[in-house]
Amino acid sequence: MIDTRRTRQMTRMALYEQSETEDYRLVARHDKKSYVRLWTFVCAVLSIIVSLFYIVGMLCLIFALHPEGISTIVWILFGVISVIALICHVYFYVKYGKIRAEKRYDRCKQKNDYMEDQYKILDEMYQ
Repeated sequence: MIDTRRTRQMTRMALYEQSETEDYRLVARHDKKSYVRLWTFVCAVLSIIVSLFYIVGMLCLIFALHPEGISTIVWILFGVISVIALICHVYFYVKYGKIRAEKRYDRCKQKNDYMEDQYKILDEMYQ
C-alpha cells in the first residue's frame, strides 16, 4: 500500500532539491567567513578590471580632445582623478559585494536548515 503522505513529502523534497541544488552546494563547501572572503576577493578583482577600463576610456577621451599635445597639468589632473575614482569604485564595489555575499550565504543556510527539517520529517514517517 502506498502512503500518500510519504509520497507527497518525497515529491516536495525532490522538487525543492532540484531547484535549490546550487545554493546547497555553496553553503556545504564553505563556512560563512571563507565564503564572504571568496566573494569579496572576486568583487575586488572585478572592480579593479572595470576601473582599468574606465581609465583607458578616459585616456582615449583626453587624446581625442587634445590631439596636438597634452600639457603636464592635464596629466596630473587625470592621474589624481583616476586614482580617486579607482579607490572609490573598488571600495564601494567590494563593500556592496561583501554585504551581498553575506545575505546570499544566510539565505542558503536557511534553505539548508529547511531541507534538514524535511528529511527529519520523512525519516519519522518511515519509522
